[in-house]
Amino acid sequence: MKYDEKWKWGTDRFFPHEMSIMMRNALILMMALFFLTIFWPDFLIPREEPADPLNTPEHIKPEWYFVASYQGLKAMGKLFPATSFGSLGEISGILIQSLVLIAMMTVPFWDRKKPRAVWKKPLLLILSLIGIAVFISFTIWGS
Repeated sequence: MKYDEKWKWGTDRFFPHEMSIMMRNALILMMALFFLTIFWPDFLIPREEPADPLNTPEHIKPEWYFVASYQGLKAMGKLFPATSFGSLGEISGILIQSLVLIAMMTVPFWDRKKPRAVWKKPLLLILSLIGIAVFISFTIWGS
């Protein structure tokens, strides 16, 4: 017996019919949102004061778990001021944070010795404690 013979007459299959109805509705919704944002932008988002690159408003401060990386970027921006080539501070802050994350992800592949206990590896323990202390101090500094 074929699949088509077991099908109840009077009901639509999901794939061609329901899927096309959902895609049509999604397209109508996207067209309506596009129309609103292009031709009537104040309807969805009220106007605010223009951006000030030297002063971060209080309502834009990041959540507590991103305060350390945000403060690190601000500290690198103050350490290396902007030049005519661009902002070396923000680029170096992003690169340093990326390298730290890559190093943290690759530590299990570096250290494949038998003793797995952290207290038997003083260098890893010291680096981990320094990283935790820097994270906590940047979080407190940025709050």
